[in-house]
Amino acid sequence: MPIYNGVYYEKDRDYQSDINNAVAKGDYKAAGEAEIRRNAKIANEGIKDYAPTYNYAGNANKSYGGRNYNNATDYGLLADSLAAAGDLAGAKNAEKDANAKILGEGMSYELRNKYGALDYEQDSKWSDKLDEILGAYEDAINSPGVSMPSYSAPSYNAKYDAQIDELLNKLLNRDPFEYNEELDPLYQQYKDMYTKQGQLAMEDTMGQATALTGGYSSTYSQAVGQQMYNAYLNKVQEMLPEFYDRAYGQYQDEGTNLKNLYSMYIDRDQVDFQRYQQEVANAQAEYEAAAAAASMAYNQQQDKIGNLGNLYDLISGAESSDYQRYQDKLNRDWQMNETNYDRNQAKDETDYNRQQDAMKNARSEVDAILQLGGTPSADLVSKSGYSAEYINSVRNYYAQQAAAQSARSSGGGSSSSGSRSNSKKYYSTGSTVVNKSTGQVTSQPDKETAELLAALYNGEITPTQYKEYLDAKNYAAGTLKAK
Repeated sequence: MPIYNGVYYEKDRDYQSDINNAVAKGDYKAAGEAEIRRNAKIANEGIKDYAPTYNYAGNANKSYGGRNYNNATDYGLLADSLAAAGDLAGAKNAEKDANAKILGEGMSYELRNKYGALDYEQDSKWSDKLDEILGAYEDAINSPGVSMPSYSAPSYNAKYDAQIDELLNKLLNRDPFEYNEELDPLYQQYKDMYTKQGQLAMEDTMGQATALTGGYSSTYSQAVGQQMYNAYLNKVQEMLPEFYDRAYGQYQDEGTNLKNLYSMYIDRDQVDFQRYQQEVANAQAEYEAAAAAASMAYNQQQDKIGNLGNLYDLISGAESSDYQRYQDKLNRDWQMNETNYDRNQAKDETDYNRQQDAMKNARSEVDAILQLGGTPSADLVSKSGYSAEYINSVRNYYAQQAAAQSARSSGGGSSSSGSRSNSKKYYSTGSTVVNKSTGQVTSQPDKETAELLAALYNGEITPTQYKEYLDAKNYAAGTLKAK
């Protein structure tokens, strides 16, 4: 959404129509906010056919602590944009308006002080007098014969900060090592080579087996050919650890190189800083020598300076009283802001608990519908927070349980221990679940999830257990929020 001077607006919205409707209802505050957005749109879009108006904008203004604000303006963004343009005084003023809006509207935001909006500003009546006394004080100090030396500390130029920060950021934010053979070109090259060799070997073996059977194709020739083909594919799988170690070694070398380069920059920066410290020490020694030489002349002016100092303290005490009153007001504003924040937090917590209760009820309905073989609505699934993966897994589970029950009913219900040991239709391999009968492969995010899904399909765990295991796994990984 476009923004101009801290005011958001919609390009395609007819704000004049909004103004007219608000005026017709007698809502001049809403008319004022619409007019502010209309003027921002005209100015920022360079619209020549319409001119800004100021008939109702004043009605949108509110006041807090003597400062006016309106709800159409984002004063924080306005302050940042003014600061970026070099107008720090304007940024500070906009920031004060932002704080007035936060306190006036009871918003749960921290008061802003990025540009000094909360800094104490002296009253001019004290400021002018203190400046006058301070000037006389400086004149007394800097009168002929008592001029005090000035001290200018050498500046330090950290030439390697950018490189150090960049390398440290790379070291701290390196992605953990992961190896995906599908993205390894060398592995793919070997895989393609062994696949082709396996294909040729399979064809050769099948040809030899066919010759032995008089030129007729047979199940035997296909089986031995497939065995030969699988043998070549197994060679590729056997080489996976070597490719993994090679990739991990490259990852480790990269980290070592980053650490070494980081150490070199740190060492170089320390050398430069030691030189800077020596320069500071030399400048300090020169300053102290000059100050000692001027101290005798300075003592002659102490009576006058002391009187001026006493007067300065008296006026500064009056200024401090004003400052304390400012602090008291600021504390009251902070306390009001904290009270509003706590109130909004309590509301947010109540809303969250209601949302959790609604999700729990929706999940119960979804589980019941799936158990009965039905299909829950998309809206109900969305309210439950269940993933499509979970819905499909549980639906498949109940379908398989029904099929198994039907098979037991039609087969008389008898089975041997040997048949039970071979009843598992699904098994996991890596991050996939494989159907023994059809060869269908279902990809999963990781090995653990694949094993859980295979157990669910085989009836070894219930959908409730599957969901609990999956939730526990996601919670441990930080992807599931604690209740």
